[in-house]
Amino acid sequence: MLEIINERGEVMEVSDNLSIPVERYNPLFNDSDKFFQDITYPGKAPISPANKAFFSGGHYVDTENSLYEFPVRISVSGFMLFKGVCQFKIGNNAYDFTLKVNFGALASNFKTVKLTDIRTNDSYGSPLVTTAGWEIHMKDTCVNPHKYNYAFLPVFNDGVEYFGEEVSTTTNLWDYANQKFKITPPSGKQIALDYMVFNTPYFKLTYLIKKTIEALGFVATGNFFTTQNDQIYVWNPYNCTLWGQDFSNDGIYLAIQNSAFYAPDAAIGEFFKILREDPRLKLTFSFDLLNATIRVDSFSDIMNDPEHEDISEYIEEITEMEVKSTYGFSITLAPDTQDANFLTNATYLPTARLVVGDGSKAIEVSANSLKYHNADMLKCKRKVTRRKAAVVFSSNTLPLRLIRFTGMREAEPGKFIPHCEPMELSTAHARFYEFIASAKKITSIATVPVSVLSRLDTSKKLQFYYQGVNVPAILEKLAYDMQGKARVKVKIDCYSLLNSAAKTSRVEQVIIPDAESYDGYTVDVLCAFFNTQVTGITTVIPVCIKAGKVLNAQEIKVSTDDKGLGGQKAFLLTNSTEPGDHPPSYELRIKESKPRYAERMGVKYLFAQGDGYWYTTIHETLYNYDQANSLLNGYFGPLWIVF
Repeated sequence: MLEIINERGEVMEVSDNLSIPVERYNPLFNDSDKFFQDITYPGKAPISPANKAFFSGGHYVDTENSLYEFPVRISVSGFMLFKGVCQFKIGNNAYDFTLKVNFGALASNFKTVKLTDIRTNDSYGSPLVTTAGWEIHMKDTCVNPHKYNYAFLPVFNDGVEYFGEEVSTTTNLWDYANQKFKITPPSGKQIALDYMVFNTPYFKLTYLIKKTIEALGFVATGNFFTTQNDQIYVWNPYNCTLWGQDFSNDGIYLAIQNSAFYAPDAAIGEFFKILREDPRLKLTFSFDLLNATIRVDSFSDIMNDPEHEDISEYIEEITEMEVKSTYGFSITLAPDTQDANFLTNATYLPTARLVVGDGSKAIEVSANSLKYHNADMLKCKRKVTRRKAAVVFSSNTLPLRLIRFTGMREAEPGKFIPHCEPMELSTAHARFYEFIASAKKITSIATVPVSVLSRLDTSKKLQFYYQGVNVPAILEKLAYDMQGKARVKVKIDCYSLLNSAAKTSRVEQVIIPDAESYDGYTVDVLCAFFNTQVTGITTVIPVCIKAGKVLNAQEIKVSTDDKGLGGQKAFLLTNSTEPGDHPPSYELRIKESKPRYAERMGVKYLFAQGDGYWYTTIHETLYNYDQANSLLNGYFGPLWIVF
């Protein structure tokens, strides 16, 4: 039995043959600009005593057309299917009504409300604390990141204009020698806003998503909210921690603004669209108006979820469609045109391109990351101007810039450094595009019980028996006529998960990266040549053994060409804090496959077999260090590992 129920629990009186057409879409396959389907279901109801009571609670929404509206729930045979609004007007001897399973004010807020407009009410302030107390707080956000929704991560910025002079400085300066953050001004500087140390918190992406969903009146659920994803932080260009009191009294007013203050200058819908499109995330947002939840999952979450709904016994007809006409994608992360690190020959260029299949369809996502400054710190070159008691920042415009903070790295016994990494494109991010480029579309007709229909979630997997095998699939669309019957005939469009990842992918370097900056936390810089199609290698992780301590380098995800040009540079991390205090030799280990050789400046190093790895000894000092003047006088280029 079909029931339309208002907030007072009254049931609309309808004819026995009322039929409401329903279409439900998987948000993964919606047009990227559409989160909501403004689907309307028209119908008529008699003007009876019961319906006069039922419709009496409506309020005007359109006086010109005499339209009224009120919220309702729709159930069939006791199973609640969805929640929406009923819009109606009085016609000829009937109520002409329309059920709207749209999102009303929610859809409007998506388009008009900016992240920076949200009242998150989560500021943090300590009106009169010592500088030491605030430095302890900054450090604790990095040592115990699980306790906070933000962290003070060191980021180098060489785009600062200080009283007309271009200088370089570090946001959230880490004092390695004393193992603390540093906000105490240098000698002669008394006012916080005249001091060159910038301090700002970077908020976790998971937290900003949750606060945005809460502002919409929903509760955030889903598999995206994990400890690993809590490592992803949203960079911002601001410095709004210090508020200027007299340092000489060791008392300053320090505060963290509401998280929305640091958020990108983007509408909620634009923000969610980026998170859907970004191949590093590929998030799907499933809106449940009935339970007031928004479920957030990545495509990988859906693929890895073992749960599925088996509808084999209800299938009546299956049609296998042809493979989709798009055979490949070329995906780039949009360069930040306010960051000169992306500027090459007067043109702002992305760092890398993720190519899937033949790369025929180009996609640019309004998101990016920062670039390495050294082994632990990232950098930007974003314009910041400081004059007297004023700091002028460029606004936090898109692209959305994400960084990963993995915790405090032990650089030497008892000495730690906050360790950050850029989130660059890799072949691991190609999973959705490989799937969509090669998956077969299947359309089926099934007559299912209402109890099963109520469980079908477009963000969950199906399974059915077809041509002698069990076929797992991801729903694209459900279409059915909702009537007061116990079983419903449903048209199901889905994509088969069998043989759906045949397309190969690769990462291409768009430009050769600029020379990196080093400040003394690096043993060596490496790059590698590996032809994935020939070797099967997709990434390389060099390992250094020095004084019995195992040190990993950053993962090399982008190969050079066969002449050693391009590719990604990786830093091999050291125990040392002094730029010139590098080991005269170290053992280099490779686990992925036996390299043909490693080479620098014409000197080749051959590898021998170890226990589950191949190794060689590198005999040279990377830098010529001028101890008296604290200068690095020579950089001899990266060590090239050739497979």
